[in-house]
Amino acid sequence: MMTVLQQFPRMRPIVRIFDPLSTFTPVWTFFAPRPANSDFYLLKREKDDVNTETVWTAAVQYQGFRWWHCLYNPGQRAEKALFDTCQELLITAQVGTSLTTLQSVPSYLAVLNFVSNHLSYARGTTQIQFMIVLDPGHSYEDVKPRVLFTSQWHRRDRDAS
Repeated sequence: MMTVLQQFPRMRPIVRIFDPLSTFTPVWTFFAPRPANSDFYLLKREKDDVNTETVWTAAVQYQGFRWWHCLYNPGQRAEKALFDTCQELLITAQVGTSLTTLQSVPSYLAVLNFVSNHLSYARGTTQIQFMIVLDPGHSYEDVKPRVLFTSQWHRRDRDAS
């Protein structure tokens, strides 16, 4: 009942009395006004000191939805933060921002920081690159994933793990 009330802006103050952080009563505005019908994927690849490139691999392994996620989903906020950051980067890239300027905007730096410092790499990796891909999923089997953004290669500290 509380989740239904949360969908109406006038009722939210009442719901907040019982759930001040909206932890148990989500607002489903993610699906409005147009539902999401595709998935974003963040991919990465690496180069070693002899310029051997690896294949693109998923930077984040999404676990998928389980029935208990409607009660407890600790990874949801991190996934949403990464999704929002990638989306902001794409919006900034689409307005014709130069690559030099783009590499200094917070969304680009946040994605680069995530890819650089929070993922594992093979020993000897000297450079990394990331890519954002849009995948229409199972509903459009004849449509292939589309590359939305590819970064330049970035140096990586040899001592980083």
